Amino acid sequence: MSFGQPEEARHPLTPLTESEVEAAWTTVEEERSLSDDARAIEISLAEPSVEALSSFHSDGSLPERRAKVVARDKNH
Repeated sequence: MSFGQPEEARHPLTPLTESEVEAAWTTVEEERSLSDDARAIEISLAEPSVEALSSFHSDGSLPERRAKVVARDKNH
């Protein structure tokens, strides 16, 4: 899932902000129809590609931010 480029992120490898983590979990809950028992095990930054990092270092353009979510839902 993608979050664009938040103001808080000044580097492509900056960890997800609290609002990005919340948005990632909300998106997973809505798109995957998780039960009320579902729990997030880990929500972290999905690292950008080498090409995206290279672009950042050459022209300062921040790549799209994406989250990696590991969840557990015993009902699915």
